[in-house]
Parts: sequence; C-alpha cells; structure tokens
Amino acid sequence: MTPNPTLVSRAEQERLLDWAAVLPIVNESYVALARGEARLLPTLREPLMGGMLGFRGADWPARGLLGIKLSAFFLSNRELGLDSHQAVIVLLDPGTGAVRGIVDGNHVTWIRTALSGAAGTLALARSDARCVLIVGNGLQAEAQVRSHAWALADRSPEFTVHAPRDDAGGVKSAQFCRRLEARGIRVAPAVDLERALAAADVVVTATPSTEPVLPGGQVRRGTHVNAIGADAPGKRELDDVLLGRCLFVTDDREQCRRFGEGQRLDAERLERTPTIGEVLAGTAPGRTGDDAITVFDSTGLGLHDVATAAEACARAAASGAGTTLAL
Repeated sequence: MTPNPTLVSRAEQERLLDWAAVLPIVNESYVALARGEARLLPTLREPLMGGMLGFRGADWPARGLLGIKLSAFFLSNRELGLDSHQAVIVLLDPGTGAVRGIVDGNHVTWIRTALSGAAGTLALARSDARCVLIVGNGLQAEAQVRSHAWALADRSPEFTVHAPRDDAGGVKSAQFCRRLEARGIRVAPAVDLERALAAADVVVTATPSTEPVLPGGQVRRGTHVNAIGADAPGKRELDDVLLGRCLFVTDDREQCRRFGEGQRLDAERLERTPTIGEVLAGTAPGRTGDDAITVFDSTGLGLHDVATAAEACARAAASGAGTTLAL
C-alpha cells in the first residue's frame, strides 16, 4: 500500500531548512547534473493575462528523487498583500508515480536561489573577495545579501546596494538597508553605480529587468558577477561588453540559451560555456587568475527545487512536523 503523502508548509520549512542544510544540496545537484547522474525535465514559461506560469522538474535516480514545481508570477499580487511568486512542489515515487510529498514552493525557491548566488561566489570569486555590491532591491536581492553574509562570514563582508529604479532621494535603497539592518546586516546605499563597481569584488544582479542594469565597461578586472534575474524569455541584466570580457559560466546551457543571459550568445560560445557543476567537479576550469572577470548566470534549476523539497520532507518526518494527507 502506498503511504499517504506529507504536506510541509512554508512556516515549517523556515524552521527546518537553513543555509547550512541547503548549500550542500545546491552544490551536489550541480555536480550530479554535470556527471549525468540527474536530469532536468523541460522547463516551461507560459505568459498569462497579467502574469506568468512556470513548470520545472527533475529526476535523480540514485537518490530516489522525482518531482515537479508549478509556479506563477503576478506582480499585481503585491496589491493584495501576497508574494508575486507563488509555487508548489510535488514529490513523486519514481517507481510508481504516487505522490510522496507536497511542499510549499516559495521558501524552497527563495533559499535555493539565494544559495545559488553564494555558491557561484564561493566557486568563482577571488578567495579574498569581501566587498559585495547588490544591484536590485527586492526580496531576492535581500536574500542574496543574507546568503552572502553567511557564506562569507569568515571574511567580514561589506555590502552596498544600488536600486536601479530608485528616486532622487534614494528612498528604495534606504528602505532596503533598514530591512537588512533589522537582521543585523549593515548595507550602505550606492547611488553612484560606477563608483560602487570600482570598489566591488562581487556583484550580484537580482532584478526583473529586460535591459542591461550593469555597464560592462565599468566592471573592474578581478570582479565576480552573479546574474540572478534573467529566468524567462526577454529578460537580461548584462550588456554585450561584459559578456565579451568575462569567463562565462552557467548552471545549465540549455536553460541559459532559452531564459538566461545566453539568449544573446551565439551557439558556438554557448557550446563551450562551462557549467558550474563542471567547475565544481573539476572537469572544467573556473577562475584563471586574480585579474579575470567571472560571470555566473543562474537561471534556476528544478533539481534544486526537488532535492530541497525532499530534504524538507525528510526533516519534517524526523521532527514530527508536516501533515499527513489522504488523497
């Protein structure tokens, strides 16, 4: 008889999943894909009236993982007091297809995306990198500050933020800084982007932009850039100048071509673009020197969603959390 599935809520995940629990999942997933031990199911992005519907999934046989994530994005949700991003993850038995778990997808997406950026920094930035510039002022920009504050804690990181659509008074940047200060992280506003880039060791772009937000000619040598925002057709954050100057690394070449910064790269360049999994596995080079500019294009992986949701279910079972459902 098939066991009844477990429902794990967002509140329960926030208690069960922390940075230290999820970073190994992020890195191990990258390596599993690079070695052919896991696969991504085709990612879909379908426009809706006023929003977007998305589908991701993955299969990792060695770990008995199979699952899908259904998500929707509606900016108008903010007017209703809801997150713009809404998602649910369904875990399936890989042998029978029976539902094993149903997990709120918002926290999973938030934490795995935050740690994808931190993973990119740890893998590709200079070993002494500590000055982090965030371009963007939304929830994921906050998440990138928090994940980097944890991942780079032994380097005493310093943070600045540039809000691309801030007003003359810098209200959005100031609000962003106050929110992070409430969590014990000091962030300084950076009105002058060129000046901020001159001081940055790491730059994280986390915006919904369809136009470049980072002037590539102003990125100094030795900088590492995590491009987080481009995850759908037409989105972009980096200009052609920066793409021409950098060692470009992505999480998945096909997703990079369809949804990421690779939408503007030719097929030959994409074909020779290493994945971060290949870098972590030692089958492709990463940073080649302190003067190199590295870029990590993180488009978001269904394997991260499925593996992180499975970890939430496992921790819920071990701690007596979660709700057993009868379908």
